[in-house]
Amino acid sequence: MYYWIIIVGALLINGCGTQLSVLAEIEKMANAQLAIVKAQESNAQELAPEPLRAAQQKLQQAKQAVQTQNYDQATRLAEQALIEAKLAEAKAETEMARLVLKKMRDRLPPSLGK
Repeated sequence: MYYWIIIVGALLINGCGTQLSVLAEIEKMANAQLAIVKAQESNAQELAPEPLRAAQQKLQQAKQAVQTQNYDQATRLAEQALIEAKLAEAKAETEMARLVLKKMRDRLPPSLGK
């Protein structure tokens, strides 16, 4: 039983570390892609285009970094893409809330104050 632990440890030390690194990058890029989709569903293309575009560009750069086996750079770029996508989603949702509030205020009678 203990020999399996030794074999797994040896594999991790002798080359599987790179494969694990690639898997970690793929997971980070998938998380960033999911965040971009969520931002798009929040209408970020219209309400927060700059951070959404930045997220898309960073994700594309991360994919290119993985292809060139620059995993550290890919990690940073995927993390930045995730942050930009979340920012785009938050900005879009904030802008949508502001627009709804404005519509509600516009419907109030003048005597209730705007």
